[in-house]
Amino acid sequence: MMRRRVDDLWELREHYFGGDPKEKAARLEAEMKEILCVLASSQEEDRGTAAYLRGRALDAGDSYSAEAEEALSRAVKLKPEAVEGWNALGHVFWKKG
Repeated sequence: MMRRRVDDLWELREHYFGGDPKEKAARLEAEMKEILCVLASSQEEDRGTAAYLRGRALDAGDSYSAEAEEALSRAVKLKPEAVEGWNALGHVFWKKG
C-alpha cells in the first residue's frame, strides 16, 4: 500500500503540469508529509523497504535532500540486492551535484 502511495507521489511529480508551479509544489509537499507520517506510525517489519520508501518520498521534491540520502543509504545497507534502492540513491547523488 505505501509503495503505491510513493509511486503516486512520483507520478504527480513527473506528470503534473498545472498552470501554477507553486500549486504543484504545495501538492507534493502535502502528499509527502502525509506519506512520511504514515510511514513513521506504521510497523513495517522490513526495515530496508521502510527506509527505501521514506527516502523515495523525501526525494520527490525538486531540490537535494540530505534526509533522502541518509534514508536511501540505510536502505541499500539493509537490502543491498534491491536495485531500486541503488537507483534511487543515485538520483539523490545526481541532485546533490
